[in-house]
Amino acid sequence: MSIQSALFHGVSTTPLSLEPARRTISKTSWDTINRSYLIDAAAIGIDATIAANFPEGQTHSEHSGMFVYRTTPLDQGGGVYQIDVEWKGIIIDKGYRRKLKVFGETSSGENVTIAVTGYPTFAKKIKVEQPVLSVETTYHRTGAPSMSGVKQSGGTLPVGFPGLPTPPAQVWTSIPDPTVVYPSGWILDDRDSQQLPGTDRYLVTDRHVYRFQTEM
Repeated sequence: MSIQSALFHGVSTTPLSLEPARRTISKTSWDTINRSYLIDAAAIGIDATIAANFPEGQTHSEHSGMFVYRTTPLDQGGGVYQIDVEWKGIIIDKGYRRKLKVFGETSSGENVTIAVTGYPTFAKKIKVEQPVLSVETTYHRTGAPSMSGVKQSGGTLPVGFPGLPTPPAQVWTSIPDPTVVYPSGWILDDRDSQQLPGTDRYLVTDRHVYRFQTEM
């Protein structure tokens, strides 16, 4: 329905939809629903009208995982407003999205023995270029994520986590007076969470890195 047609037929204090809802399904972030309404806000004002009809965090009438995120009022004159409403949340479950990354790291030491074909096996002064494996996982959850697992061995993996890839092999076999690394193994190196305003829904990104138990 156009604004002109709605004004001709009369506008009340009940939101009148101007168009069908527009849905956007995201593969990596929040899904969205957008819809525009016309309403008479002359009696109580536009702020109170929005608070009464589209308060932040209100659940969508047809999608329980969608919540009012943003409202944009447009004055049409005479106390009548067009209100553009945006809901955010989850329409379709996305599970876990993963990004793998390998970056290089340089270590050096003396009297180190390495197990690499084509290199001498006796202890020597050495500089080693080795891969470090990183796994970044993004997922949605209800309730704030725990921060207790950050920088701990293994971290706290969400239920249903599909597992971690095999880390690269350590290239040295003997290190005199090695440095012990704690924690080691798969470490939850970083956790970033974004709360959907007015709700208990979170978009979480975890970053795990693999660290050997000893290093030069």
